[in-house]
Amino acid sequence: MSITSIRAFAEIQVKLPDRRREVYKAIAENPNSSIYDIADVLGWNLNQVSNRINELVNSGLVEKTGSEIHGKFERDLFSVITDMEKIIAKQRQLYKGFLSAKEDLEADYQNCKTENGRKILKNRIEYYKEKNKEFKMVDLKILVEGWADKKGILEHGKPMKQLLKTLEEITELHAAIEDYNLKEIEDAIGDVVVTLIIYAKMKSITLFPNGSEELSDSKGTAQDPYFLLDNCNKLMQLEKFTNDSVEKYHAVQMMLFLLNQIANRFNLKIWECLHSAYKVISKRKGKMVNGTFVKD
Repeated sequence: MSITSIRAFAEIQVKLPDRRREVYKAIAENPNSSIYDIADVLGWNLNQVSNRINELVNSGLVEKTGSEIHGKFERDLFSVITDMEKIIAKQRQLYKGFLSAKEDLEADYQNCKTENGRKILKNRIEYYKEKNKEFKMVDLKILVEGWADKKGILEHGKPMKQLLKTLEEITELHAAIEDYNLKEIEDAIGDVVVTLIIYAKMKSITLFPNGSEELSDSKGTAQDPYFLLDNCNKLMQLEKFTNDSVEKYHAVQMMLFLLNQIANRFNLKIWECLHSAYKVISKRKGKMVNGTFVKD
């Protein structure tokens, strides 16, 4: 199992509700198990286990991997999904479902005549808004981490050299802004975010700790790339001279905030910039040279 898969399992377990988390963990530790097997492991009744497994299957985190004959009956066997891109594909389906549900609720809200009904609908709309934002950035973050793992960057890369890559991409962003080239601005923003995601993973810095991406609606006026350069230099100094992980966390978060401000300035969405960058790097070939990934 890859480093990214192990870390992803840990992140998934943290975000799941308590009961579902226990079932997920039991299946991860006992692959190719039936509902009866998991019920025995946890000491729960079959309905409790069955409901939680159905939820995990529908969420794209667990899948049927076979079956076994037990007396006259056939029992399905389940395992956690280890292919992160497969998980993301299922999550994207869920995202589309959440988006459709939000649109339906918004239409109902416009037609609702009672104050209490509108209040209930508004709460449900806000819930789906948060879910939609969560799927955009968190899914892409996992894909970027998976790519970095496959290329050996997480295992063999060096954090300071990763930050030098960040600085290089910020310089390209600065040039794109000076030329007012929107396509290159979008690409450069995405590339900077990619480098920060990889650096954060190297340093075990948790991005988007609340489980949803909060940058897309943030407001501010720090839209000049000079602010970004200043914070990148600060982060490099922290990396070189201190082990203070809290300071590094805040520096990375500030850079993401500033990138979002720049994206807003040009009517771009930061997650769309990241998606564009991932589509490019996912096809990229190269090798590690002295702690740095060098593309062919």
